[in-house]
Amino acid sequence: MPESAGFEGVSGRDALHDYSVSHSESFWAAVARQRLSWIRPFDAVQDCDLSQGRIKWFEGGKLNVSVNCLDRHVHTCPERVALIWERDEQGSEVRYTYR
Repeated sequence: MPESAGFEGVSGRDALHDYSVSHSESFWAAVARQRLSWIRPFDAVQDCDLSQGRIKWFEGGKLNVSVNCLDRHVHTCPERVALIWERDEQGSEVRYTYR
């Protein structure tokens, strides 16, 4: 994960996992800022209280799902396969790229 470079003393998967548990706010804030394109940045990373059934992530933020799932890849890796449609006929498939 490229974000691990931003966390001092974190190298390797196990250390990154430990950091994500012990510093969840800063970890998820960094991941969200690095990996998602925001229309409006979030104000708070999380506001969760399971005993009250309240689970809120990235409150105040606004995303466009199409931009984050499709559009960003059109510019960076247009020939990468985005979807594989497996037809009813066995062994028959169609591959669609981001382009």
